[in-house]
Amino acid sequence: MKAHLRELFFTKLKDWESEMEYRLVLPTDDVLPVFVDIRKSLRAVVLGERVSDAYLPSLAKLCGGQTVEIFKIRWPNGYPRLERKDTRSL
Repeated sequence: MKAHLRELFFTKLKDWESEMEYRLVLPTDDVLPVFVDIRKSLRAVVLGERVSDAYLPSLAKLCGGQTVEIFKIRWPNGYPRLERKDTRSL
C-alpha cells in the first residue's frame, strides 16, 4: 500500500477532475475504525436533474439540521444552473 499510496488515494478519474474534493488518509495500526468528525465540513449537496424531490425530506434529515444548502442541477439550453431547494418546512 505504501508503494502505491498516491495512485490509490489521490488519483481521480478524468470524468471528475474538475470537481474539488478533499481526501484524508490516516495511517494507523489500530484495527478499529477511527472516527473523524467532518459534520461542519459539508456546505452543500447538489442533486442530479433526474433526482425526485420526494427524496428531499430524507436528505434534509441526513444532513442533520446543519446549515447545508441543497440544490438541484438543471441544464437549460445546455448550460448548468443550480436551483436552490427550500427544505426549511420539511
